Amino acid sequence: MKPQINFVVALQNEANPLIKYYKLKLLHHYPFKVYKNDNMWLIVSKVGSKMIKKACIHLSEISNSHLYTVWLNIGTAGHLNYPLGKLVIGNKIIDDYSKATYYPSQIIKGKLTSISIRTLHNKLKKYNEKEIFDMEASGFFYICSKISINEFICSLKIISDNKEFPEFNNKIISSLFTKSLKDINLIVDEFYKLSKKQCKLIYPNDELEKFLNKWHFTFTQTFQLKKKLNKLRFLNPKVDFFYKSSSYMNSKEVLNFLEKELMKND
Repeated sequence: MKPQINFVVALQNEANPLIKYYKLKLLHHYPFKVYKNDNMWLIVSKVGSKMIKKACIHLSEISNSHLYTVWLNIGTAGHLNYPLGKLVIGNKIIDDYSKATYYPSQIIKGKLTSISIRTLHNKLKKYNEKEIFDMEASGFFYICSKISINEFICSLKIISDNKEFPEFNNKIISSLFTKSLKDINLIVDEFYKLSKKQCKLIYPNDELEKFLNKWHFTFTQTFQLKKKLNKLRFLNPKVDFFYKSSSYMNSKEVLNFLEKELMKND
């Protein structure tokens, strides 16, 4: 297992500056354009929550992503009065249609402004000061939260429209992204270091085997067990969770216990 960064962007004009900056090479065109180098992948999803869900699943399958793969959604968003080109980070994601709400961990945010992102399924009717508006973040987080852990999922947005300039102009997007590349790279570098660190601390197979030998876990439960143990190792590397779990009677009780341990750290 090695550290990995997965970029997910909606538009080719958003992708181009990242492709050039990180020297990514085209892997294939269909069903999505995918680019890569030794430790980074980028997929162009096209616009909308449904498309980004499909793109994240596709990228997960072909990139051999793991729990400590970093997933970065970098895209554009609108705000009432933020200037065009301002780079912000999402601290809350709300799906405007389903009302589902997600909370990125903010373990890495640099000096960026944190703000709530509302993902729309139709054209924006009215800006406000408390939120930025996009069309992909909720779908991105919905899928990535199932294949990675919260601390490695991040949504960065560059302001592309506001009350003064309400019309989205695709021609200026690459320019806005290019101006933000240094700030984006500061975030990328920190996430890469974190991914590298955690890949070294991955829960040892022999420790995992203790759980599998003591209790019967289904295939799905085994995946849940790995995810919970790896996250707990990230949060509390010195704690022996097998010992703390030893009194439980079955796999369901063990998973419930581990979930409660995780909730203590949220």
